[in-house]
Amino acid sequence: MDLAVRAISDKHNTKIAIVDLTEGFQEIVKLQKPNPLAMTALGKVISNTVLLSLGLKDGDQMSVSLNGMGFAGNIVGEYEDKKFRGFVQFPDFSIDSIDKTKGAPSALSQTVGVNGFIQASRKQKGGQPYVSRTELITGEVNVDFMGYVQQSDQVHTIISSTLKIDNNGNAEKLVGIMIQLLPNSREEDIDFLEEKLGSLDHLNKTLTETKNYEALIKDICEDAKILDNLELTYGCSCSEEKVVDSIKMLSRDEIEETYANGEVVEVVCEFCKKKYSYDIEEVKNMFN
Repeated sequence: MDLAVRAISDKHNTKIAIVDLTEGFQEIVKLQKPNPLAMTALGKVISNTVLLSLGLKDGDQMSVSLNGMGFAGNIVGEYEDKKFRGFVQFPDFSIDSIDKTKGAPSALSQTVGVNGFIQASRKQKGGQPYVSRTELITGEVNVDFMGYVQQSDQVHTIISSTLKIDNNGNAEKLVGIMIQLLPNSREEDIDFLEEKLGSLDHLNKTLTETKNYEALIKDICEDAKILDNLELTYGCSCSEEKVVDSIKMLSRDEIEETYANGEVVEVVCEFCKKKYSYDIEEVKNMFN
């Protein structure tokens, strides 16, 4: 079961959230068929997107896109009503493209790229989306998400998601944690967390080795109160209505070319790979 646990520490003026998205992400991997590097980048983007979205109200949406002109292209994570999804533009790029020479950027950084932005769109139910973006820093995903939150929300935040891949190249576990200081935090709260957490590598290792996330939160902040324990699921929000709306956005030249050639219009959802096909008469009826 995929889940999210949220807690608060009054003593240390800290909020903590942990997500485990393993089951849903394994479904996404089956659909996207990414190589291990694209899988790692996609998993971290989805997990971090969910962590940022946990405070949304029912009906609100969040979509986060990383496009640094890396080998994987655009990488997207989305969250709405306790459901998450995501896709990577080039899931099976050639691993041989990675520069392995000494001093080259990490394989993950080359996969994501750094010549672009992390862009987040938050939309309240019935409202217009609020879009913000910051430049990518390292292409390491976690660092870029932390940089985004620091610049856009001015909140001292630690975000770290990790994907464990088994010996057969399958997604074994996807988990992430977000720790944020509250507005009334003090310098000693920062010192406490830095001393308590140690390195992010150690924190990630602990996350992958446990399923008792409430105990882990209590270990970080002994006074932490659990706010909620949510069940999350993978789910795609594509629909016939949305596909028809996208077809109606085609230019006049594209529509006339379709009419002339008698072509079948096929739309494939980037997230779930479901195919929607319409013959020429169905397309004509859309515009009548």
